[in-house]
Amino acid sequence: MTFEQVNTVNKFSAETGITVEEILADGDIAGIDPDIMKQIEAMSAETGISIDNLVAVNSVIEAMPEGQANQFIEDLGDLVDSGMAEQVDAFLDDLRDIEGAMDAITEFDSYESCVAGGGGATCDAIEEAMNENDV
Repeated sequence: MTFEQVNTVNKFSAETGITVEEILADGDIAGIDPDIMKQIEAMSAETGISIDNLVAVNSVIEAMPEGQANQFIEDLGDLVDSGMAEQVDAFLDDLRDIEGAMDAITEFDSYESCVAGGGGATCDAIEEAMNENDV
């Protein structure tokens, strides 16, 4: 996943005026600008990561400080480049199902800091998803 591709996902949310939460809540992506949708579909086809997961990544990146966001993008890109796109997609699926996971990903940089910060069961569920998906 390249930085340009992630920017496309960010642009997707900004240009449509539809928040990531609204899109994920009702699954309605029909109102998305067709050109942006084509870019997201191309990114999805190239990486194997679902459109819903790309939108979820967008929400995580928006909440991160720039340096942390760049590192997150780089890490995801490295995983995809090393042939782990399926595992990344499965991991993102799991994260979307864990209440508070996306917030925890933006707040904490490790399992230990998540637990120390009071993340409890959310931290455990994220750690389990990481181990199950080898990411």
